[in-house]
Amino acid sequence: MDAVALWRALRNVLDNACRVAGHRVNVRVGVERGWVVLQVDDDGPGFGQAPGGLASLGLGIVHDLVSGYGGSLEIRTCEMGGARVRLLLPSAPPPPAGDAPDSEWDGDWDDWRPIG
Repeated sequence: MDAVALWRALRNVLDNACRVAGHRVNVRVGVERGWVVLQVDDDGPGFGQAPGGLASLGLGIVHDLVSGYGGSLEIRTCEMGGARVRLLLPSAPPPPAGDAPDSEWDGDWDDWRPIG
């Protein structure tokens, strides 16, 4: 992935989290089955209540950047009550289908918001 594109995507997610957070933003970076996972959690109001829909527009751009490199974007409510945004990026050329890391989806569509 182009370093500038990665920086734009991550900066957008962090800017959104910092803008709406009450007091906390947690960032986690890890590797799961050959995928780089960048996760940003905040204690803000979450996506359903974000003012002006600015986060949605920015995350649409993030989605386009990440998916253009074979990655994906996951959005849900986190344990702090705010938003969780996970960027999943291949650490090497895209793996065969079915090798993606486990999604955090629990089967409940109420706390997920599709992007794209």
